[in-house]
Amino acid sequence: MLFADFCFVRVKCLPLQFNFFKMDFDKNTVIGITLIILIFLGFSIYNANQEAQFKKAHPETAKTTAQYPAGDSSKSTTTTGTNTPTAPAVATDSAQTAQLGTFAAFANGSEQLITIENENCIYTFSNKGGVLKKVVLKGYETFEGKPLVLFEDKGNNFNLSFVSNDSKKTIETQQLYFATASSSQKISG
Repeated sequence: MLFADFCFVRVKCLPLQFNFFKMDFDKNTVIGITLIILIFLGFSIYNANQEAQFKKAHPETAKTTAQYPAGDSSKSTTTTGTNTPTAPAVATDSAQTAQLGTFAAFANGSEQLITIENENCIYTFSNKGGVLKKVVLKGYETFEGKPLVLFEDKGNNFNLSFVSNDSKKTIETQQLYFATASSSQKISG
């Protein structure tokens, strides 16, 4: 085969033949591609200008927005119990600290269930692994008259594995005990 045979790639379908390098561009194709490129460039310039104006008007907000995602502030929350989130006050041995690094303080604890409730559902989370344990739909019952359970944890694996900079082994979130700011919440809105 010659190099010239590779330059013109031909794809043959039954009645059609298409040549990638010998396309005929009519006036409508050129106008369409030009408009697409102009729209893309205009949108990029417009977004850059809007971002610059926002950073001038809100310099501190722009810094924190870039670092942390914002929650939905349109919802109002009512806290029924309040605890401050701190690391568990359990003495960790040096071997556990060497293996888990900064996460060694969260390796020991006791499982607590946290309930979040809104007008439609009741969500139950566990602090061990930070997983969703149960979801109950309000206002509906099974044919036996029991509450309608949409989801119940029966050994599901919602684990996230990662390695930190100061640990020697893989850290799995299902083995860690997370701390919360409150024990239960009722969300309305």
